[in-house]
Amino acid sequence: MYLSPGYDAGSEVNDELCSSIPGPFCGGAGLGEEDGEGYVHINDGIHGIGDVPEDIFDSRNPVARVVIERVPHDDIDIESDED
Repeated sequence: MYLSPGYDAGSEVNDELCSSIPGPFCGGAGLGEEDGEGYVHINDGIHGIGDVPEDIFDSRNPVARVVIERVPHDDIDIESDED
């Protein structure tokens, strides 16, 4: 099992205003007159300083769990494409 952190693109100011956040929920521009950090880094989450509801959209880490499991392959029929 691997727990993955969420990343911040560093391309927008972290004011937690929808107008600054790109994506399906807010639809903001993502790039503004004020620059972000200028580099990708692990996201610090939503802290309730803007108009994005912290209780719904907080993304403090981890944001995903990755589990890799071996799948039984006895029942799989693999056909050869040899010429």
